[in-house]
Amino acid sequence: MVGDQRENRPEDVRQVKNVLDRLGYFDFKKEPEPHGYITREMDEGIRRYQKERGLRVDGWLKPGGETEKALRKDLKRRVSDDIQKEELLPPTIPGTNIPDEGVPEDYVPPRTVNDKDQSLYDVDREFEKIPPIIDQDIFLKYNRRLQFPKNIKR
Repeated sequence: MVGDQRENRPEDVRQVKNVLDRLGYFDFKKEPEPHGYITREMDEGIRRYQKERGLRVDGWLKPGGETEKALRKDLKRRVSDDIQKEELLPPTIPGTNIPDEGVPEDYVPPRTVNDKDQSLYDVDREFEKIPPIIDQDIFLKYNRRLQFPKNIKR
């Protein structure tokens, strides 16, 4: 429970101050340190919020109570609105302020090797697709007790 004349946990008080600040009912600029104690400004912010929302004006936030639920709902709406209004900056080329506009659709990368060398790379790629062939006789020379599955031909 958060409110004047209550046992307030400092972390709860800080969270309520943060929410009230985001919704415009408390100002961290006047009170820059978000310490965990109830202040007159915070109490006035809670009461003003309750009055404007048509809630019971008692200056308290009970866990699961109407004021807490209303604060959560308004905060969620506020965050959602802020996200929608936020303008995202275009991505930049790393290490610069130059906008990264992506690769044009008609871009063809320059060839770095001549056609003869490129054909060798193509042949290498084809070899990579072929599974390796194991010469079982090489292994048998060193270990006669080595048994291979019967479905593998020697």
